[in-house]
Amino acid sequence: MIKLRHLLPAIIVVGIIGAGCVSTQKRFEKGVDLEEKGRLVEAADYYIRVLNDDPEFGEARERLTEIGPIIVDDWMESADRKTAANLFVEAFDQYGAVESFIQRCGYVGVGIPRPENLDELKLAADRKAFEQLLTRAAGASAEGNFAKAIDEYSRARAWPTITEEERESINMQIADVEYVWALRLFDDRQFRAAFEHTESALALVAPTSELHARLIDLQERTVADGSVIVAYLPLGQTEEVSRKTSSYFADDINDVLLYEYWSIPPVFLVTADPVDVRREMRRITGRNARIVSSRDAIEIGRVLDADFVVAGEINRYEEDEDDVRERTYETQTRGRNPVDTTYVVRRSEIERKSRVAFRIFDVRRRNTAERGTVTADAKLEVERGVYAGDYSQLDLDGNQFAVFDPDEIRRQDEQIDEQLADELAARLADKIVEALFKRI
Repeated sequence: MIKLRHLLPAIIVVGIIGAGCVSTQKRFEKGVDLEEKGRLVEAADYYIRVLNDDPEFGEARERLTEIGPIIVDDWMESADRKTAANLFVEAFDQYGAVESFIQRCGYVGVGIPRPENLDELKLAADRKAFEQLLTRAAGASAEGNFAKAIDEYSRARAWPTITEEERESINMQIADVEYVWALRLFDDRQFRAAFEHTESALALVAPTSELHARLIDLQERTVADGSVIVAYLPLGQTEEVSRKTSSYFADDINDVLLYEYWSIPPVFLVTADPVDVRREMRRITGRNARIVSSRDAIEIGRVLDADFVVAGEINRYEEDEDDVRERTYETQTRGRNPVDTTYVVRRSEIERKSRVAFRIFDVRRRNTAERGTVTADAKLEVERGVYAGDYSQLDLDGNQFAVFDPDEIRRQDEQIDEQLADELAARLADKIVEALFKRI
């Protein structure tokens, strides 16, 4: 505990309404308040921030100059007590805090006297602190507190004064802890977590080491025991969505899901053969089924010997038009007797939104493991021509005609739908994989 060894001059409180902007002034006032409460370290931090913003803030400089040495003295005494109690890591950290505080004060032009024996004390604590970290790490590992062991080893590995050989030795010790932790998780059937720890360990050991071979073996066992077979049914769509969308929208989403996600699933997820899935789906639900029932989905999974079945349907598809700007252009009709007329170019932003409702069925338990929805949107700036009559009779050049061109309009529609399908598929795949991983 830092002791307040001085009385804050009352004149400081009265003279606060001095220089500096409002925010700087408020920081200074906060520092004064903390100093009055004896919280000198926090007060010093505020004074440093004030001087960073306004180096001419004299009151903050005076306060920091006065309380800085008090903070340093108190921290040095604290480090001495920790050293006497054999808390070498904490003492080393305390010396580092003193050094850092003096530097911070120096950056804002406030010189705090550096203790003459700081370097000597810090050097004396250096090796003892490092060795204590290793001892604590080994003890935590023996107690089964693997997370703490890895934290302690990781800090020791980053120690600035160790040799490369010592660093390599620590890497092996961390890998050992990761391996034992992975074994514990494997026994508890937490296969994916066990796999992740083997991955962390493999990054630290040489491919030729005996531990590397044991890690690979354990990794293979986690995948073999933890993998599940998933049958991904093609998405259906509601009648309303079918009326609003193009004929290929649902096909696009299903193609993206199949070829970009389900065909290259992450570890632990094995995709059931898509050909077998579609064959059984047609056999059980019929060719015209738009939405698959829970009973049919579970039956498909049972026939395919799948652990989970994923089904879903597109149940929302909407289009909005925003930021509409219209400009009228003069032209003539074509032919022997041209007539003066006008047409409008309508510029706007088309936004389409869609939603998929999905269900994940647990085939073994014959129930719904999870259900949810994902939404996505896509936007595109478009130009469309508007004319009350037959636009093909207008005397337009190629650029002008493009705003009426049905092929260009169709291309824009397809572009928006492709963007929407890609985004919807990506979000759906992420959500489904996340849900499946919770069950491994």
